Amino acid sequence: MTIALSYYTATREIKNIAYKNDLQIKHPPQFVIYTVCQYFDITEKEVMAKSRRQDLVNCRRFIMRMLKDHSGLTLKSIGKYTGDKDHTTVIHSMQKLSDLMETEEGMRYHYSEIKKLFL
Repeated sequence: MTIALSYYTATREIKNIAYKNDLQIKHPPQFVIYTVCQYFDITEKEVMAKSRRQDLVNCRRFIMRMLKDHSGLTLKSIGKYTGDKDHTTVIHSMQKLSDLMETEEGMRYHYSEIKKLFL
């Protein structure tokens, strides 16, 4: 069992309690990265590479967004966790994801499904 899976199993009950009490849980960055990669069926090694393949780029965008929303990291830290990117790259990536979600239903669907994994 990996650390991310054991974290997921151990916090299931805590997440239920937090939800009932309207509390927000901050997730470890490794768990966020693992979860989004599992959703897209992409390895962490692939997503951290410098590839510009569209499926990898989109996965990276979702990771950045979820790290911002669910881990409480700074933009600079998010960049470090996502392949040593600059904070301005993180900003651009999250803005691009927002733009894509406005125009593409598939992106909105992926976002809502991934977000459910962190509730």
